[in-house]
Amino acid sequence: MRFPPGSIANLAGRGDVFFRDSGPLTAGAGTVLMLHGWAVTADLNFLNCYGPLVDAGYRVIALDHRGHGRGIRSPSPVTMEDCAADAAALLLQLGIAPVIVFGYSMGGSIALALAHEHPECVAGLVLSGTQLNWPDRGGRLYRLAMRLLLGVFPRRGWRFALRGVGFEDAATLEWAAGELSRSTIDAVLEARADLRRFDSRPYAGSLGKPAAVVLTTLDKTSPPPLQRRLADAIGGATVHEVALGHDGLVASGALFAPALLAALESVRSRLILRR
Repeated sequence: MRFPPGSIANLAGRGDVFFRDSGPLTAGAGTVLMLHGWAVTADLNFLNCYGPLVDAGYRVIALDHRGHGRGIRSPSPVTMEDCAADAAALLLQLGIAPVIVFGYSMGGSIALALAHEHPECVAGLVLSGTQLNWPDRGGRLYRLAMRLLLGVFPRRGWRFALRGVGFEDAATLEWAAGELSRSTIDAVLEARADLRRFDSRPYAGSLGKPAAVVLTTLDKTSPPPLQRRLADAIGGATVHEVALGHDGLVASGALFAPALLAALESVRSRLILRR
């Protein structure tokens, strides 16, 4: 496993957050902030993407969202807007804003909120496995099942879920289950509830940022038509298809990375033209 160096940042008034930073640019491709999906961590979501992006010359920043992994712990319910504000605070503290923001699944919603509420931090957007809003599916019964499974048997529950997305190697499976077990179950469920309330439709078309969508064509969690609707709503977003399901970023990152790099290059080239 190849990880960029990890650090803890104390964000004034917000708390301590774990993040990875590959360090100063070597080839001048730009800086990418990576925002992970629901219930996972930055390392689990982006394990297979860190290396290809760094090799392509990008500076990679990735943080764990609040309540997830080693993210901020707070007594307040987790919201997409607070996660976006955490990311903005980290970028400003590091003195590297604005950057290209890559958001996957729930991270895509956080990226949209970041571009809307903290536009000074976002140069461009790459979104994948995400949509304008997330109608509730499963509701109370799903939350109850999650709480019972992960509250009583957290590590065993995560092992079961990971096997379902293709984790077979025992050492990798154990590492991934441990990574997921760092999260706070209440915070994870709060994030899911807020994600169902999230709605970027009122502002997605007015963000004014170069954007690209890596469209996961086999995705059942974020169906392709809804991903296309997001791309159309943003306006001018390039679409880069990859034949993967919603778990493809984790289970088949080697296939996902080329599409992500193409999307980043699409956004970067338009930023260069704007200068």
